[in-house]
Amino acid sequence: MFGMTKKTVTAPPAPAQSYIDLNEHKIHTQIAPDVLFAGDISLAQSGLICHGQIIGSVDAATTVVVMQGAKIEGAIKAPFVLCYGTVIGGIDAAKIEVHSTAHVEGSLRYEELDIAKGATVGGTLSRVPVPVAEVAQFPEHAPRFASV
Repeated sequence: MFGMTKKTVTAPPAPAQSYIDLNEHKIHTQIAPDVLFAGDISLAQSGLICHGQIIGSVDAATTVVVMQGAKIEGAIKAPFVLCYGTVIGGIDAAKIEVHSTAHVEGSLRYEELDIAKGATVGGTLSRVPVPVAEVAQFPEHAPRFASV
């Protein structure tokens, strides 16, 4: 109208949003972004989502999620580990997912390993079978984050 040409404006892409069903995967503990926890964490019946920083080992019964911007300096042992942030230490899990924003340094022992393009991993990788007794404790599938 009035001699103006129409401009096509495209909206910037929406940031990826993550979703995990905390109840389904028995994740009852979260470390907030502004928290620095020094010490070992042992979760006998649940898992953990870390948004902040942990200096110490994490041993969880279900899933450990290291979010983008989070950092764990210590060993992680859990059936499933999803890493979007930084881990300086070993990871021992049936399934490990290292996403594109992740940085992992240390030995990884796993049954199944997924490393996304862009992720950095330094250390040894060891594929080990999971004992049948432990497989019975794992959820049917690893939790998946959905991008919206």
